This record gives sequence, C-alpha cells and structure tokens, in this order.
Amino acid sequence: MKRFLFFVFILFSAEFSAAQSTKVTGTVIDKQSDETLIGANVVYASGKGVVTDINGNFSIDLMPGSYTIQFSYIGYVTQEQRINVGTDPIVLNIELEIITLNELEIVADIAEERKSPIAFSSISQKMIEEEGGAQDLPMLLNTTPSVYATQEGGGVGDAEIIIRGFDQRNLAVMVDGIPVNDMENGRVFWSNWNLPVSNMQIQRGLGISKLALPSVGGTINVITPGVDNKKGVKIKQQFSSGAFLKTDIAYNSGRLKGGWGVSVSGSYWQGNGIVDRTFSKGGSYFVKIEKFLSNHRISFTAFGAPQKHGQRSFKNPMSVYDRDYAAEIGIDAAAIDSTPEYGLNYNEHWGVYEDYTFIGIGTPHPITGEVAFKNWDITKNGSTIIQNERINFFHKPMFNLRDFWSINDKSFLVSTLYASFGRGGGTGLNSRSSVRFDNGLDEDSLIFIGTN
Repeated sequence: MKRFLFFVFILFSAEFSAAQSTKVTGTVIDKQSDETLIGANVVYASGKGVVTDINGNFSIDLMPGSYTIQFSYIGYVTQEQRINVGTDPIVLNIELEIITLNELEIVADIAEERKSPIAFSSISQKMIEEEGGAQDLPMLLNTTPSVYATQEGGGVGDAEIIIRGFDQRNLAVMVDGIPVNDMENGRVFWSNWNLPVSNMQIQRGLGISKLALPSVGGTINVITPGVDNKKGVKIKQQFSSGAFLKTDIAYNSGRLKGGWGVSVSGSYWQGNGIVDRTFSKGGSYFVKIEKFLSNHRISFTAFGAPQKHGQRSFKNPMSVYDRDYAAEIGIDAAAIDSTPEYGLNYNEHWGVYEDYTFIGIGTPHPITGEVAFKNWDITKNGSTIIQNERINFFHKPMFNLRDFWSINDKSFLVSTLYASFGRGGGTGLNSRSSVRFDNGLDEDSLIFIGTN
C-alpha cells in the first residue's frame, strides 16, 4: 500500500511540474526572402536545444525564469533573444540575416579551418617535415583536392603544379603574402624558393585580391617561420636516391626581451639525380628579424637560393621509356616498334666534352710562304667531361620590409616594401641533329672543343 501511494505521489508531482512549464514557440525565417529555414539551431542552455522542422517552426517547454535563446544557421548571422518565462505562452518569430562576405585578400595571414569561407587546404610544418623529404614543395599538394603536381622532366626544382586544370602561369604563388611569379610570363621555378616553411596553404579557384596576380586557378601562400615559432636550433640531414645529399641548419630565437626576434636558416644540397645527368648543386639562406613595437609588428626578411641543375625534356613517345606500358595504355603496336626503348631514366640531352689541341705539321712554300699542312698532331688535353646540354642556373634573392599595424580588434593595416632581382638562365643547342647513336644520344650532344 505504501509503495502504491509513493508511486501515485511521483506521478502527481510530475504532472504538477509539467503543468508549471511554459511553451515557447516560433518560426525562424530568412529576413530578405521571408522563406522559412529548415534545421536552424535553437539553443536555450548549454548543450540543450532543438532544431526547426520542415516549416521552420520550433517548440520548447521551459520552466519559469530568464533565458537567453540563441538562433543560428549556416551562412547566417547568429542572433540571441533574451526572454522571461512566466505562465503565459511565448511566441518568437526570428529573422536571420545572411552573412555578407567581405572582399577576400590573401596576405601573410592564413585562413582558419571552419571559419574562412573559401575552399582551401593547409599543409602543416609537421607534415612537410615528415613527408616532404627531398621533394619539391608542390609534390606535397598532390594529396589535396583538385591538384595535380608532377616532377616534369625529373630535375630538382622542375616540379609543376596544376590546380583545377590551370598551370602555374594562372596560379598566384606567394611567400608571406608577397607574389613570386615571374613578372614576364607568370611561371614559377621552385628551385628558387628552397626556404623554411611553417605552413603552406592552397586556395582553389579564383580569389578576390587588390594585387595584380594570375590567380584564376588558385593561390598558394607559403608562410615562413617567425618569432612566434618555438625557440631552438634544428639540424637536419637528408639522403635520397641519385646520391642526393642535403644539409639544413635553422635557428629561431623566439620572442626576446624588448620585443625582438630572429629566425635564421641555411642549407646546401648536391646530387647526381635519378634521371641520367640531371645533377643538382645549390644552397639557400633565410633571415627574418622582427620587432614588436606597441601595436605594430615590424618585420624584415631576406632569402634566396642560388642553384644549378641539369634538366631533360619529357615530350617523347611513351615507348621510348617503357614499351610494355605503352602497349598497356593502347598505343599502336606499329608506333611502338618504330621507336627504341631506353628506360625511364633516359635523357637525350647529354654527351661528352673533350678538349683537343690541333697542331699542323708542314713546311712553308718557298715563294708564297704559305704552309701546306700534310698532317696534324692532335693532343688531348685532360680527361673527358660528361656534360648535360640543358642546364638551369639561377639566383633570385628577395628582400621585404613589412609593418603589421593592429588598429583595433576589428581592423588592421599591412604595409609592405619589397624588392627582388635575379640573374640566371639555361643552356641548350641551337639545332637538333637527325643522327642518333645506339645509346639514344643526338650527334650534337657530343661536343668537341678544338684549339689551333
């Protein structure tokens, strides 16, 4: 009997409590179109809330008291409504405004996950160190959507990246917000930007920018380390195929007393290359000095990468490199049989460099004094040098001075003064020969230098 009375008491208490709650209802709509928003979030306490139904309506039972109800929907400005719940029902009709996107300009600051309204991918410093190895930076971006990166001919620094079908001439590549595309043709040679990276972000598609950048396909922003990075010294030694050896040394002071900070690094690399005669040799240097002064952050950066490396063209029939693969992808058998196979590492642009001295042996004519050479004494000077006819050499240092002024919590001003100058080029023969030796080299690839 006691248990029965206790159960009746519990039911009565529950009904009494429910009778004391007040219903809060309403509708969430788009302020501009007056259309109802399905699935809008209505939160009345931490971790407690409902979503609007197919008609944009919601209903909540609340006990008397004061509440701050939050209304949110993706792409709309979040709105809060303060209410006092008593015994009378409450009806709330909420109009949400669409978020207006400001002009997007990518500078040295980086986009934030789930906050920046752009299609982008971010490559962290940890990923670069773990997976980068001796690869060019674009090869790391192969794991991101809409991106295709290739080593092209296989030489160090010859990588090319394509975003949404657009090559590097239609991509904006920036280092700390400063464009590094070639001013004449818009191309980017990655061997010129061998520098420390704390973060690399890639925006896919056209972006709005006040800078005159060829960013139809996308934008790549490489962020170098600053005084915000962890203090310390880092030494890294890399080994790779083709006798590649690279040594990196970096130092970051962190933020020092007086608001100063220094980040310095240097590297040296050399190797023979995987592809025949695509040697590489070069180094890099990077210096960043920063000073925090009140609400200003002043930064001076200088970096460059003098280098020299062998290259090869890659527009040969597939059967020249791999006849089995050519047959597998459907190339005509007659076309395959018409070309020899030299292997994947084949490079047609190399030969031998030999220096000879030619001395004519003869006697002068008794009347005219002209010498009639009957034979030549040929002397070879030194050893034979193997030479790639296509060599790229370049050094393009860049200097920039930047002032980052935090005006207030909602606005800032970035002023940048930068300068860059380069010197370099490439080598090659003026004409091609139709004669080809058994090893696949052109006749013109055998270079003989003679002196009389």
